[in-house]
Amino acid sequence: MTRKRNAGRRSIRPVMRIFTEGERTEINYVRGYINSYLKSKGYIAHDIIIEQPNDSSPLGLLNAARQAKLPMDEMWIVFDCDQHSHKPETFKGAAEDGIGVAYSSISFETWILMHFTFSTRSYGSCDELMKVLGKYYPNGYDKAMNNLFEETAGTDHSRLLTAISNARRLDREMLKVNVGKAIYE
Repeated sequence: MTRKRNAGRRSIRPVMRIFTEGERTEINYVRGYINSYLKSKGYIAHDIIIEQPNDSSPLGLLNAARQAKLPMDEMWIVFDCDQHSHKPETFKGAAEDGIGVAYSSISFETWILMHFTFSTRSYGSCDELMKVLGKYYPNGYDKAMNNLFEETAGTDHSRLLTAISNARRLDREMLKVNVGKAIYE
């Protein structure tokens, strides 16, 4: 497939576009994940663009992805499942439009914590969770760390596997507690 350019037409590779809610944390983590982990595995086959649109609500991210989507591109939206409205519509619309959704509940820092330990604790605020995270980083935890993925996953990426395992376990634990259906189902 081709895209128009000023100099005429030429074939280019598909693009993966990732739209994030967060201004720094998610962008730095995802960029590090791509540059440090995926490329080391030879997985990157196309260009990746990470953006934070003006409307960074889940529905705003979905709308930005819809507007930017071309048939050959892969689109993702990344957001926290905290106090946003329109989450059910966002999940449904993304599925209908073939747009991937990566979300963390309650905040992205919960995902970061899963790299180090399993926890079902409910934190009163992101600041409280950030204090807990601080003990895992030599210079404390900072949402704006440029090397967030590398510091979090470890040089051998072993803590990424720990995070995946802990997140799956957390999902199973939450299913035991949350019997019934979500209010929007």
